[in-house]
Amino acid sequence: MLLLLLQTTSTTPQANYIQPWVGNLAAWVALGFLGLIGVAILYNVFTGKIDLSGLISEPNGDASMSRFQLLVFTFVIAASLYIARREARLAREHRANVTRTIAEPPA
Repeated sequence: MLLLLLQTTSTTPQANYIQPWVGNLAAWVALGFLGLIGVAILYNVFTGKIDLSGLISEPNGDASMSRFQLLVFTFVIAASLYIARREARLAREHRANVTRTIAEPPA
């Protein structure tokens, strides 16, 4: 099993290799685009072009518990996905450190 983990060299060339900076650039461009959309939405909310008064209320003005729950659960799901993604990344780093520690000979 340990020998399988140590076999990291590949004999086949990668035909579709993309430089790492291309992926980073794409991520920053996407982040900037989403940030601009968020700023535009917030600007429109604060200037009154987007009315949030009916966000969690019924058409007659009464509060709607189901709309409020949907709003809260949206943020709960988003936070849960973020935490799960972060924990998976930390677990991957931990696994790599354990494998490296096992594979290295003592000094």
